[in-house]
Amino acid sequence: MVTIASASSLDRDPRTAVRDCLSQLEAGAAPDPGQDPDKAPDPDPDLVMIQVNAALDVDIIRECLRDRYPSAALHGATSCQGTMTDKRLCSAPDAGMAIWTFHDGEGDTGTGLRAYNGDPGEAAAQAILDAMASVDRFGEIPQLVWVSAAPGDEEAIIDGIQSVVGRGVPIVGGSAADNTVSGGWQVFDRDSTTAAGLVVSAWFSPLRIGTAFHSGYRPTDRKATVTSARGRVVYSLDNRPALDLYREWNGPAMDAPGANPIPDPASHTVNILQATTLSPLGRRRGNLAGASMFVLSHPETARPDGGISLFTNVAEGEELHLMEGTVESLIHRPGNVCRSAMDMIELDARDIKGAILVYCAGCMLTVRDRMNEVHGQITQALPGVPFITAFTFGEQGPVLDAENRHGNLMISAALFGET
Repeated sequence: MVTIASASSLDRDPRTAVRDCLSQLEAGAAPDPGQDPDKAPDPDPDLVMIQVNAALDVDIIRECLRDRYPSAALHGATSCQGTMTDKRLCSAPDAGMAIWTFHDGEGDTGTGLRAYNGDPGEAAAQAILDAMASVDRFGEIPQLVWVSAAPGDEEAIIDGIQSVVGRGVPIVGGSAADNTVSGGWQVFDRDSTTAAGLVVSAWFSPLRIGTAFHSGYRPTDRKATVTSARGRVVYSLDNRPALDLYREWNGPAMDAPGANPIPDPASHTVNILQATTLSPLGRRRGNLAGASMFVLSHPETARPDGGISLFTNVAEGEELHLMEGTVESLIHRPGNVCRSAMDMIELDARDIKGAILVYCAGCMLTVRDRMNEVHGQITQALPGVPFITAFTFGEQGPVLDAENRHGNLMISAALFGET
């Protein structure tokens, strides 16, 4: 029997927040007055997922949950300014946590955590091996891998996991986040916490698991080829300084009333995250019904050497498109992503038992005053379905060609269905 539940708290004290969540879960699991008293209570979960505001002490949360669930795997990560569940938005500058419990009597879910120690790809490979070994499924192929990782090395992490499970297993998740992009993110499992590592969970389950990975943006007619790049820095586009061309592309919009203009850096890098949230760069990755699908890169800093730093790797020869989004598209896209994941497994909402969602922190902050509408879009698509949401600094998932990718300003979803 599959049992999935969610709970959340806005308390600033981590111990109280955990107690609030556990009280909600226990109240939800209480037997009905007319229920057979001899009926066995719901079992403890196989997995407890935690998304928590980076302002809270995750070690206290980890210890409290480990005491309450001594046999469950824990998969935890910090999330920008809180989280969201099926019941409410639980986000604030210094509060907000949620837990999501999963039990599947016919399957197994294992978790592994590794610090990078200078080699994120190898750490990822070892973490997924640990997850498989923890439920005695070593050598088997999981239905899903969920990853929460410190940002900065997501492409290497995907490669490391795929070196173990192959390229056909969906790898879905989101990079851990803090509240100020200052490196205060953390991930954790039952036994340890790290600010420079990853935690992965692997599902071996008879459930039908649907995934989707989309953005709420569309391409413009402005595009260029990367002619000089290294890692996550684009130095030139079409043999012109990347920053010059990007500022030219954005000129009319950036001069509009209320716009956030992209500065011209003189002697030091300048943060341009807020100014570029609605105009990221995209790379074409397949098409759906004749419409191109894109994975996005969020410009992070303008550099005095004319380059632009991104939150994804780029390579010379790739074609970058200027993308454009609106507040309305960012509000409505999450519901569409959930429907796409349902379509993938040919189920409808009444068959979905639970969901894990990722909503980019940059998108969340852009539509923060209307996040109640985002919540409404998701609950309309998944009525009564317990879900948990991470607000992340990077998103991972498979695009249409089933190739796992890392992107920015994206939305990921994994839905767990039963027929």
